Amino acid sequence: MSKYLRNPFYCGIIVSPLLPDEIIEGKQEPLVSREVFLKINNLLQSRKDVRKYNSEDENLPLKTFVRSLSCDTPYTGYIVRLKDLYYYKNRRKGSKENRSAKKMHQTFLEFLRSFQLSDSKYIEPLKEIIEEKFIELNAEKIEDAKNAKNQLNAIQRKIDRLEERFVFEEISKPQFQKFNEKLKVEKKRIRETLFKKQIQ
Repeated sequence: MSKYLRNPFYCGIIVSPLLPDEIIEGKQEPLVSREVFLKINNLLQSRKDVRKYNSEDENLPLKTFVRSLSCDTPYTGYIVRLKDLYYYKNRRKGSKENRSAKKMHQTFLEFLRSFQLSDSKYIEPLKEIIEEKFIELNAEKIEDAKNAKNQLNAIQRKIDRLEERFVFEEISKPQFQKFNEKLKVEKKRIRETLFKKQIQ
């Protein structure tokens, strides 16, 4: 439900990056009133979680890379905002395995130093070898990611077209809701499938 309360399209307003700072009154029937949209959206924007999980965070570079010693489950990560501290956490349901990100990073850096080259002339050749080997070992995942990106772009174009048809009253509200939900479910499925493949 929160997706309807974050996108102004659903309260009868159209905004576009092609027309910055401009709001267009849509012809579509609003799914939520503007008053409710503004009130709830402001609440959602101001809400602060004590723990906030983030799939892409430069402060947690070891996520999915580091695995639990006890069950081999990849770690995820989160921040405790009240303390402004980052932690890694075992992704397994029910696990209470948490690790300080700061300590894990220090340990990991110490481990990496054991591979430090004594002569800088070997650095560039080694980089090339590592890059080639990475591509070789991850060729399937790279191709999967490329295909998934193409699929997601295609679905997004369909969603954009669906919204456009709804705005210009080419389709009814029930039709819009039905196909919009189907497309978003498919979009989510592709992302989840890709994520599972990437961490295997």
